[in-house]
Amino acid sequence: MPQNTKITMKRALPLLALLVWCTSCSRSVQQQTPAFRLEADTLRQGGLELLHNIAIIDAEGTVLFTDSTTDFEPDHFSVFVPDSSHPEACYILLMVFDPCEDRTLVLRSNGQTLRSQGIFPSDSIPI
Repeated sequence: MPQNTKITMKRALPLLALLVWCTSCSRSVQQQTPAFRLEADTLRQGGLELLHNIAIIDAEGTVLFTDSTTDFEPDHFSVFVPDSSHPEACYILLMVFDPCEDRTLVLRSNGQTLRSQGIFPSDSIPI
């Protein structure tokens, strides 16, 4: 490979890295009670914005749940606490991106772990 080509490629790498960084940004969403944080890559294409590669992290920084295969709607992350005297037993709800049907991922917390209850139609969430 000619020497000039190597120099040009070295100069192009930072520009390529900047392009990748601009098209896939990270987002963090926090809930007050209990302390869960949602980390995700934000995918943008035209006017569409989706969350991808999600991770739910507790107050101590422990990753409790990850999903790298499903895309989720932004601003549809909620924590449902059925019994205020036991806020550690709660449900986390995330709306799945689906142009044909409103579906929600339901995760159940016992205060230490998160377990997936499944993906359900949004009008019939079993909690």
